[in-house]
Amino acid sequence: MMDQAALQRHQRWQSWYGRLLRVVGMLVALSFFGVGNLSVTHAEEPTTAEQGINPYDYLPVANTQFAQVTYRTPVYYSLNAVRSNQPFGRHGGTFSWVSILDSAAVGNQTFYKVRWSWNVTGWINGNALRLATLSKMYGVDMQLYPGVPFGMVYNPLLNVRSQPGVLTPDTLVGTLKLYDVVWILEEQRVGGELWYRIGDSLWVHSAFVRRMKPSPRPEAIGPDERWIEINLTEQTAIAHQGDTPIYGTLVATGRGKYATVTGLFRIWIKLRQAPMAGGTGNDAYDLGDVPWVMYFHQGYGLHGAYWHDNFGAVRSHGCVNFSPFDARWFFDFTTPVVPETERFIRSTEDNPGTYVWVHY
Repeated sequence: MMDQAALQRHQRWQSWYGRLLRVVGMLVALSFFGVGNLSVTHAEEPTTAEQGINPYDYLPVANTQFAQVTYRTPVYYSLNAVRSNQPFGRHGGTFSWVSILDSAAVGNQTFYKVRWSWNVTGWINGNALRLATLSKMYGVDMQLYPGVPFGMVYNPLLNVRSQPGVLTPDTLVGTLKLYDVVWILEEQRVGGELWYRIGDSLWVHSAFVRRMKPSPRPEAIGPDERWIEINLTEQTAIAHQGDTPIYGTLVATGRGKYATVTGLFRIWIKLRQAPMAGGTGNDAYDLGDVPWVMYFHQGYGLHGAYWHDNFGAVRSHGCVNFSPFDARWFFDFTTPVVPETERFIRSTEDNPGTYVWVHY
């Protein structure tokens, strides 16, 4: 597990440079298209979220690898069982993911020791596995920009126009990337569609930007209490301390019949990592070692997601998905605090969980 000193070092870097440089990176991209007279003084520093962090550092067990079991395949208790071709069962299928614990060569093939449930492990042929690529996305320290409206791009590419609502080639002045941060300086409706001005003569369509919209504190929450706001319309999560927004980021919540439950709740249990399984048929899923789990209402929880990089869009079976970094950030922000020597903790009357307010 990553030590607290390393996390604090990164958080200090993130607070003072990371947010600024992500915006600088956006301006640099636009400057190549001849927009304005822009200069960059921190070229040696990372300028995008993708360059800024190593998400594997923020897992409960640093550098853990995950993989999808792409088809039902034999599972073996041991390498001797592999050599004698004596599987104890099969695993994999519709949406099955595992954590990788070890690897070994048997003949000319590689087998991996994997885990997919509580203390359930086995060896699987590597031909059946597809390694996960963890998201490098992370959010914004809102204390640095109090009251400044901003959003994050959630489309792979977003065109920037010199005029709102005019989609001709001569108005295209640049593009933004997935998860770029933009300041929202002005709003304008053209033909019934909302556009945001993000700079001088720089406009983007609002449909591809998730705006951070901190809400007033619900009456049930005390003026100094920490609470989390999940906005299902914007697909955002904001951490608050009383009336002050602290941190905002993109999430992925429940889709269709699996829509995330709404209301005001408290976290009732936190686990450093836990398996999750459910659904039937094509909706079935089986996820090993899901990181940084915070259940707030029955089986609805906040947690990290290693199996996708599509934050800002609905897609889950009901839980609120975070990137690995953001899941760790919110896990550390919330109560009850899991002791360093423990894997989980339940809230109590004397040690209550952080409030979670989910709304549209």
